[in-house]
Amino acid sequence: MTSTDNTKFEKVNVDRHIRVINLGSRMLGCRLLDANPVTVKKVDVLLRVFVMGGMSYVLIPGLMAMVEFINDLGYVAEIGSNVLGVVESVCFLGNSYYQESKCRNLVQKIHREFWASPLPPDLLKHVQWFERISIGIGLYVFTVSLLALTFYSSIPPIFHNFDLYEDIDAMRRTPLIGRYFYDQRVSPNYEITYACQMLGSFLTVTSYVILTSIYALICMHLCAKLRLLQVRLSNIDASISNEEFAEIVHEHQYLIRYADDLEDIYSPVILIHFILSTGLICLGVVKVTGLPVQAGMMELVLFIIAMIWPGQPTILGGTKDRGMFNAGFF
Repeated sequence: MTSTDNTKFEKVNVDRHIRVINLGSRMLGCRLLDANPVTVKKVDVLLRVFVMGGMSYVLIPGLMAMVEFINDLGYVAEIGSNVLGVVESVCFLGNSYYQESKCRNLVQKIHREFWASPLPPDLLKHVQWFERISIGIGLYVFTVSLLALTFYSSIPPIFHNFDLYEDIDAMRRTPLIGRYFYDQRVSPNYEITYACQMLGSFLTVTSYVILTSIYALICMHLCAKLRLLQVRLSNIDASISNEEFAEIVHEHQYLIRYADDLEDIYSPVILIHFILSTGLICLGVVKVTGLPVQAGMMELVLFIIAMIWPGQPTILGGTKDRGMFNAGFF
């Protein structure tokens, strides 16, 4: 589409992002990104039971291990970190199941209403910047989660020189539960435990990555619309018509309602996330202080980089009065 002054207008292409995330959400039994209203099918129910059951096999034994070895503070801190991570994914996924129709409506608004009209190049660049941020968030979460999963799954064979039956009472015979508190006969409990923990960990990582990507997609497109609204407000002068000003006011009210819907869906999850993150930081400090000096220093550095440094600009920017409107904390 081209205007009379030869300015080329382009539409924002959100389909490519939606298709990728939709593939992952369907694996979890979610239809959050389907274009049309749908009903929950038997396949979706089976997938949801499978995903929740897989994560429960990591969560429930982890809680049992914490209770059994409650006197070992370092071990409880280590297992507690894993348990809190699984709890966060379970809460995130459960909220998505419960709020499925509302979340689908938000995505439909992005697809059908946010970017229905083409944009000139000077406005399109703002949208593309926020799209890159959305993709970057998804890639960052995917990379960190995949590295963590690979690290924990490779600990048992590396620690025991790939001979996991040499000492059945040894630490770290399973990926996420360091002490093997099941029936200590060689077979078949160990193999089943290892395989189920790996499956549950994979489902936990997959659900966290997919649902975080969906949340980033929704938030970044809202921030892009807010940035465009800010640009339009800054260009208001005496030559603006009543119709144009009324359109700006209408869009502002629409975005307020959209933000209210977004808060209604995700505010419980965000609250749980901050509470669990605080617990993870406390458990991480306890775990680091209980390690040997060399290992403790390395884990402390990784801990600071992974959890504290990325969150600092977010917390500082989010406390500003115009932080959300300017999207400055991104």
